[in-house]
Amino acid sequence: MARIIVTAPQMPEALDRLGDHDVVGGDHFMDRAELESLIGDADALLTSLSDPLDAEMLARADRLKVIGQCAAGFNNIDLDAATARGIVVTTTPGVLHEATADLAFGLMLMVTRRLGEAERLVRAGTPWRYDHTFMLGAGLQGATLGIVGLGQIGEAMARRGAAFGMDVVYDARHDHDVSAIDAVNPHTAATRRVDLQELLAVSDV
Repeated sequence: MARIIVTAPQMPEALDRLGDHDVVGGDHFMDRAELESLIGDADALLTSLSDPLDAEMLARADRLKVIGQCAAGFNNIDLDAATARGIVVTTTPGVLHEATADLAFGLMLMVTRRLGEAERLVRAGTPWRYDHTFMLGAGLQGATLGIVGLGQIGEAMARRGAAFGMDVVYDARHDHDVSAIDAVNPHTAATRRVDLQELLAVSDV
């Protein structure tokens, strides 16, 4: 039976998947001192981006075989130190890009359609009267969406922009297959790669 240290709150369903192993944590955020006191007996860690898994911390991990990071990134983990100790590091790629794009697109609508401002006005009970300029925002249809980097999140944003009738340009180190973006809306211009200066010059958002 493995001893698994879970350094941050997790959904009960996720903890249930750990079966009959000796699971410590999962109901609170561990600080450095607590993690230092536990890591020496751990066979596995289920971690978050805020955990300080530097060389000094990993030097205490005498039994550790695997770090399962609940994030797409791993900037908090000293990969060289982990490799030197034979510790496998895993992440969870491909699970957050759609949610991130949802939030980013929501923020874009908050700005262009003044949703946050309007919501605060209604909640405050402020008297208002309709006229053609009241809370007038900007539509996204026909606007140009500029995306710096067309990775998973960038492509997810581009698809949403195309669905709203936006033209999409992107800056990246190399060309990407944009057929999935262009297929969303045949009435928008073809997605194209530009350099950063052109992107900044032509983008509305």
